[in-house]
Amino acid sequence: MSHSQQPAPFGQQPLLYALPYAPQPSVPRPSASRSSALSSSPRPPKSPHSVLRIAVGVACALLVLGLAVVVGNGRNGIKKARTKPAPTLTGTLGQGRYLVGKDIAAGAYRTVGPVPSDAPLCSWARSKGAGGEQPDSIIARGASRGPARVTVHKGETFETHGCREWTPVR
Repeated sequence: MSHSQQPAPFGQQPLLYALPYAPQPSVPRPSASRSSALSSSPRPPKSPHSVLRIAVGVACALLVLGLAVVVGNGRNGIKKARTKPAPTLTGTLGQGRYLVGKDIAAGAYRTVGPVPSDAPLCSWARSKGAGGEQPDSIIARGASRGPARVTVHKGETFETHGCREWTPVR
């Protein structure tokens, strides 16, 4: 007859090896005078990098705070450039060259015609930008023996010759 051996239930298996008992080494207890000195200063000694860590932490906090202020203010924190209002022409324009938006206000102007002289024409020209010297910069030009009217826009140059005074059209 065969006999089958069943394993022992968990926790009741025999130990295959045993370690001998060795007591922990004893640590001498500090004396009473040293004990009071140690208890008054429970902090561990400072590491050499602790000052550096504090400085980096403060710098990061200031950076985050600065970014929060800038983002929080949005456009209100940025000062807008102040622009001068376009000059308003209260008088009249004589002969010459004018930068619209700086020397004269943008808008419509009229003249009654040429000045009495040997050349009976009133001529004017509108040009791109402040130069107005090059032929390809001319936007419009005109010459008249009688009344004339022109509308100028900011950033253009208006030049007039041989005309009586130009007055703003209201």
